Amino acid sequence: MKKLINTRFVEAVEFIIYSDNGDNKSKVAAVLDLKPSTFSEILKKRTNVSAELISIFCLYYNISVEWIMIGKGEMTKDWRFSEDDTTVDNQDLENHIKLKEDFEKLKSDYSLLKENNDLLRFKINALEEKERLQDKSIHPATPVDR
Repeated sequence: MKKLINTRFVEAVEFIIYSDNGDNKSKVAAVLDLKPSTFSEILKKRTNVSAELISIFCLYYNISVEWIMIGKGEMTKDWRFSEDDTTVDNQDLENHIKLKEDFEKLKSDYSLLKENNDLLRFKINALEEKERLQDKSIHPATPVDR
C-alpha cells in the first residue's frame, strides 16, 4: 500500500513539474518545506512520503488526497490554493478541513482493513493446520517394513 501511495505521489509531483505552472523540483520541495536531498529521496522512492506532506502537497497543488491514497477518482481537483491568494476564504478552509477529515478516515479504514486481513490470515492458518492434523489422523504414517 505504501509503495502505491509513494508511486502516485511521485506521479503527481511529475505532473506538477511538467505542467504549465512553472514549478520545478526545488519549488515543490520549498512548498513542502523539505531539503532538496530529502525530496530527492522521496522521488527516488527510497523514503516514504508522510501523511502531512501529502496533505500540504494536495492542498497547495490541487491534487486529490483520495487519488493519492487509494487511486480513486481523478488526480486533480477543481479548486486551488496558491501563493497568489492573499486571503483564505471559508470555502478554502472547509475544503482543507474536509481533506484532513477524509484523510483521517482513510487512515482509519486502512487500519481496520489491515487488522481484518491479519485476523483472516491467522484464521486461515489455523484452519489449514487443523486440516493437516486431521489428514494425519485419518492416514497415519506406517512404519516401513524391513
